[in-house]
Amino acid sequence: MNVGGIIGYLLGSSTLTNCQMTGRVYSDDWNNESSDVSKGASTGGLVGRTLGLETSWILIKDCTVNMSASNPLKARRGWIGGATGYAKWAHIENCDFAFD
Repeated sequence: MNVGGIIGYLLGSSTLTNCQMTGRVYSDDWNNESSDVSKGASTGGLVGRTLGLETSWILIKDCTVNMSASNPLKARRGWIGGATGYAKWAHIENCDFAFD
């Protein structure tokens, strides 16, 4: 249900730095449980779902995502994003995203 190019589900007090994702990320999840983002499928170039702590946000820093028509970022249902499909209490900085 949570698909990421590097991590499916990043939870708690975590850090993801200096990573590079080049390739295809595709979620074929048919979950249509709810329009509530906390219950739906999430797909991201780096992380499918990012859920930090209110007192300790997750940091995603200095990462690169390169996608193309032959290597797409794609989801059948749910939420999708270049860095993460769903993020709560997360900080993303100095990351590059190339989609051609």
